[in-house]
Amino acid sequence: MDDLIFSALLIFVFVILPLGVIFLFYFIPKKLDSPRTGKILGIAAALCFVYILVISVFGDAFFTAEQATDMLAKQEIILNDSFEIENNNSTSAIGDSYHTFTLKISGNDKLKIIKQITESSDFKVLDELTDELSYRNTELSRNAKITSNYETKDSYVTEYFQAADSGYTPTFRRISIEKTENKLIFEDIEE
Repeated sequence: MDDLIFSALLIFVFVILPLGVIFLFYFIPKKLDSPRTGKILGIAAALCFVYILVISVFGDAFFTAEQATDMLAKQEIILNDSFEIENNNSTSAIGDSYHTFTLKISGNDKLKIIKQITESSDFKVLDELTDELSYRNTELSRNAKITSNYETKDSYVTEYFQAADSGYTPTFRRISIEKTENKLIFEDIEE
């Protein structure tokens, strides 16, 4: 029964609602003896829905270097040299979203970021990946911010967590620098 309701909701939101809005934008001006205005408004509404659909489906293809730079800057990671976006992927479901991208960075930027991670006051070396961040085991106050910097067998990692107000999604970001390659992996998880 839940699948039927969910399917009906999807059909309503993605088919019936857009067609209804387009029809109203066309039909109301036409009935007011302005068919040309109705056509223009109908076409404009249709283009808006097509734009939303294209961005929703193909949004990963439009991801830019400037967007990557802005997302890294939120965690105080600044790239001085040029870089290449190797991979970008975002997925979302009701209540959850996951965005990750991989950058091929310069050796100088890699060394600078590793130095930034290893010289942080909370830096740790971990033999294996564990639930190291204290937010996983602690009750946090609203808007509490926790960072963790560590080294694993394969990478240097900086993690950022910010608790949210009740009813809102907390922020969790992880930036990993691979030891063997000049690659930066960014993950943004909202649950």
